[in-house]
Amino acid sequence: MMIINKFSIFFIFSLYLTLFLCSPVNAKEGHPKSISSLEQTIVEQDKLLYDAIFNSQDEEYLKDLFEVDLEFYHDKGGLMFKSGEAFLNGWLRIWALQETGKKNWQRRELLSTEVYPLNNYGALQIGTHRFYETRPDGIEFAMDDAKFVHLWKVKDKKWKLARIVSYDHQPITTPPLEITEETVLKLKGWMQELNVPAVGIGLINDGKTTYSKVFGNQSEGVKASSNTIFKVASITKPVSALVTLKMVDQGLWDLDEPLANYWTDPDVVNDPRNKKLTTRHVLNQLSGLPNWRFLTDSGKLNFLFDPGEKFEYSGEGFEYLKKAVEHKFSRPFESIAHKVLFNKAEMNNTKFWWDETVEQSMYAENFNEDGKQYKTEKYYKALAAGNILSTTDDYLKFGEHVLAGAGLEPELFAEIQKPHSSMIDDLLTYGYGWMNLKLSNGNHVIYHDGRDPGVRTIIIFIPSTNQGIVILTNGDNGDLLYRKLLSELSPLTADFVSQFNKAVEIYLARQKQSEHN
Repeated sequence: MMIINKFSIFFIFSLYLTLFLCSPVNAKEGHPKSISSLEQTIVEQDKLLYDAIFNSQDEEYLKDLFEVDLEFYHDKGGLMFKSGEAFLNGWLRIWALQETGKKNWQRRELLSTEVYPLNNYGALQIGTHRFYETRPDGIEFAMDDAKFVHLWKVKDKKWKLARIVSYDHQPITTPPLEITEETVLKLKGWMQELNVPAVGIGLINDGKTTYSKVFGNQSEGVKASSNTIFKVASITKPVSALVTLKMVDQGLWDLDEPLANYWTDPDVVNDPRNKKLTTRHVLNQLSGLPNWRFLTDSGKLNFLFDPGEKFEYSGEGFEYLKKAVEHKFSRPFESIAHKVLFNKAEMNNTKFWWDETVEQSMYAENFNEDGKQYKTEKYYKALAAGNILSTTDDYLKFGEHVLAGAGLEPELFAEIQKPHSSMIDDLLTYGYGWMNLKLSNGNHVIYHDGRDPGVRTIIIFIPSTNQGIVILTNGDNGDLLYRKLLSELSPLTADFVSQFNKAVEIYLARQKQSEHN
């Protein structure tokens, strides 16, 4: 049991007594600062303190900030440091371990705070904060939340930190993703209500598949199975991006070399901007190209703006990259994909097009919003931006591979999880073939969805919790269905839907404002 001396008990009791017995003194009563001004000052001191600890590792600043007799109390360790020098030495040891890779880098986020003036002394700050760690592969995850008390002393207008109490540490745990019998019943009801004949659902926990099932009928009267083949549309892009990054990782491809060194589309051969276009632009949706040339007024490919200027979602960009890769290596893109990705991840049932091994009897035919079947369209060439044919299980293998680091050097894998172009501020971004959505707890998920006639798909991977979701559907209303499912699945996926809806609202509001102007 921890033994606390009489002074320690008196000090902690005094801090709490202050909150209940000391009324804040405002400027009219002679205090030199108003409460709002004091709070602003202390919050700034708080920021400087933790910047020096976690970001700049500023030893000299901290030496000057800590009172000589600073005491640090921890709910698990008791009175851990009895001087400012001892507290600083503790951080010097941690910094040394971080520099050698023996300890993860850390970050602290202030969640809430209250500030109370202490006449003739300084200020009392209480609050809550969250601590994060970053693994060597660049994945950041939340460790725990805690409450704190800071006793700030001011003398000659200079602030010093005199006492710290850190308590009520609560580890942040993420519940496993799981499908209950109740959810299955709801799912079947949604399928019928929304005319979605087949739904493949897969879940990953702790980096491994824990659930995989295909519900409904893949075609009229034909029950779907784990071997049912879905057209997946744009969730092809993360696959194509990873194939490219694997070549970069092996030193076979350069992210910043102009694609014109290997191939130039005839439509833009006279546009000098074609010589600026790079792989990095394409994978971050900064190519400056439209989504598809057939959607332009001329029906031809053209640059909408300079590569790198701003975000523009473009399937054409991925096709441009594919052709450059094929011209350099004199080899079909799908052949490269099989060698560097599909074979390694054991994605044995994934194809870029309807080759001789694809059986139509296993294909999930596509249906409109009224439940009417579209005519089956077969295609016989690879599309890097969409149209992969695959199974739920194969995309789960892809997810396991990604969550395990994708077979890339940690520095390159870390880039996948960073925002590189803005779709909706910092809420929804894009980077290296993935959309990146910021959750309300500060964590990020990487995901991509796919849309084609009779196709609605989504893959969501959360590196910070080592979890993933794969949902493949063969109906135009499949996105309405998977949003309902994600809202029910877990607090994390429900938050994903909430944040996604928030991004959509912002986008629509801006569109409306733009039209009004």
